[in-house]
Amino acid sequence: PVIIKAEDIVKPVPAPATSSAAGKAKVSYTVKKGETLTTIADLFDCKVSDIKKWNKLKSNTIATGRKLVFYVPAAKKAKYAKINQMSASQKRALINK
Repeated sequence: PVIIKAEDIVKPVPAPATSSAAGKAKVSYTVKKGETLTTIADLFDCKVSDIKKWNKLKSNTIATGRKLVFYVPAAKKAKYAKINQMSASQKRALINK
């Protein structure tokens, strides 16, 4: 018979804890009249599923005035922070680039 000692067993090394927000900066945005999660996702270069996860949303319906949180690349935080102050036409131009 083969005898296996405790010191002969290789134990797995746990992976380092990672966060979905690692290397990211938090930016908030207030939903304006007529906006959808899809158009907002286009503005922030992310997916609707990301917005729903970051904001614990269950539905694709979003209310005007709702404050949303985004995790954007830290190096681009200033760019994304400006979106909240853009006019509707500026946002359309940004999406159509």
